Amino acid sequence: MLVYVCVVHTAAPMNTANTNTREGAFANTVLARNISTGRLAALKIVFLESPDMDDAHRQVMLAEPDLLRAVERSPHVVSCLGVEQDEKQLVIVLEYLAGGQLLDHLHELGHAGQYTKTKNKTNLYTEQHAAQLFQQVMQGVAALHEAGIVHRDIKGENVLYAKPRDGQGNGHTPRVVLIDLGMGCRVEQGLRESGALGSPGFVSPEVAMRGMLLVMIFWCGGEAVYGCMHRYFLSA
Repeated sequence: MLVYVCVVHTAAPMNTANTNTREGAFANTVLARNISTGRLAALKIVFLESPDMDDAHRQVMLAEPDLLRAVERSPHVVSCLGVEQDEKQLVIVLEYLAGGQLLDHLHELGHAGQYTKTKNKTNLYTEQHAAQLFQQVMQGVAALHEAGIVHRDIKGENVLYAKPRDGQGNGHTPRVVLIDLGMGCRVEQGLRESGALGSPGFVSPEVAMRGMLLVMIFWCGGEAVYGCMHRYFLSA
């Protein structure tokens, strides 16, 4: 039985600058606190009776806790702390990542040769920083692949900072974490699937033409690193 109380109600509007709430097509994620320990966690609440959710999507969503547990030792994939389910809802207790979305921070940082509004040199954003962040994302992907899992929805919105940060260039690379395996699956299950695979604008041509292939992960990863290095593209 879960012993968490919501810090932000599930009806709270989505705000990409607010790490307390997050909405998806079939689920809301809200900030909650463990009544016994006081520890913060993110509760992903999947609405199993959503009228837009077909059986295929339902089975994929129900598999997410097991996929997360298969890579629980990876520091770059969000940790699953518990799960509860009834006929109407699946509730997944997740590690609370307080730093917000990677994309939100990239909007605030200047690219090479520019500074942020604070004119603080520690906020200079360079190719080296992009490489360090992207390396962590791919370490998370590697952990998934070693466990026989494909993510199928890698994008900037699904990469979060573990902790709040004040800028780059202080000698410490902040930890980033890959989240949302709501479209994930085992490799043998997903090699030749069709239907809703990934997010529009991030899927590879192979997905659009022939269904899911492992190449889509590298296509999405390539788009992620491209986005890391093109601040103006992200802000457009």
